[in-house]
Amino acid sequence: MPESSVSMTSTSKLGFNLPLNLKLGNALANGSTAVVYEATTHLTEKKYAVKIINHSSCLKRLNKARNEIEILRVLDHPGVSALRECFYDDLNHYLVMDFADGGDLLDDLQKNGRYSEKRAMEVGFELMGGVLHCHDRCVVHRDLKPENILLGKDGSVKIGDFGLSKQITKPNLLSTYCGSSLYMAPEILLGQAYDESVDIWSAGLIIFLMLGGYHPFYLTDEESSKQLAISGKLHCYQSCWNGINTDAINLIRNMICVETSSRLTAYETLQSSWLSDRICVLNPIQKCPSPLYLQQESIQHSWKHLCGTTN
Repeated sequence: MPESSVSMTSTSKLGFNLPLNLKLGNALANGSTAVVYEATTHLTEKKYAVKIINHSSCLKRLNKARNEIEILRVLDHPGVSALRECFYDDLNHYLVMDFADGGDLLDDLQKNGRYSEKRAMEVGFELMGGVLHCHDRCVVHRDLKPENILLGKDGSVKIGDFGLSKQITKPNLLSTYCGSSLYMAPEILLGQAYDESVDIWSAGLIIFLMLGGYHPFYLTDEESSKQLAISGKLHCYQSCWNGINTDAINLIRNMICVETSSRLTAYETLQSSWLSDRICVLNPIQKCPSPLYLQQESIQHSWKHLCGTTN
């Protein structure tokens, strides 16, 4: 879209000195209730991402926007995309966030293929650090997926999009069916009560994807994919995993674990031998013959399904 300016009323007390006028650039992401734009300040030309949530004539959207703002205000960690300021007008809420100049994990995997073990380890460590912070603050993200993992050219990794997140205190549980179907934990798919461990399942799938180059539960039929996830049977191609550290494979299996009582916590993943050392042999990436491998021509079709979101 062409550049434009929006005038907004500030509601934040974060103390971040940002002009009330932002210059909007291209849309970075589109959702059913929100659009994220690249934006710059008029005075400094510094880049931000502005999430615009339309709440006009919809109390549910208004409450959702307020919930996301409150969630972001309790989070303060390098692994979480920070809320810098927020504004509102009669039609929208505007959330001013850190700008990810390296795009998101999904884009990076599409462009460059699966990661080396070293790079997957680096991203996995930063990802789980952010997840641990969320869980320490009693926040369940509920929509961890590659396009919500934001990358910086400086190597930073941040969790973004807290639109479906919820803050809970034990022993309370959640029950809302939400998230992206291929990254939902079995308990959500089955309509059962759940807690923060659903984020561990999703993060385990992200690590699997980075290392293997494909989604273990992806089938062309969505319902079959859900049933495969509920079974917990990982769809593995041996040729894709040759040479990968067994510690990495063990970590993934203990994260993508159907039995929630046996699923690792965020803290335990960071204490695992694979992530705690963060030192690995730089094995060459083996070519994977799977039709779901990221380098195949079917990439656009398969990845469209991998990103399907259920709100």
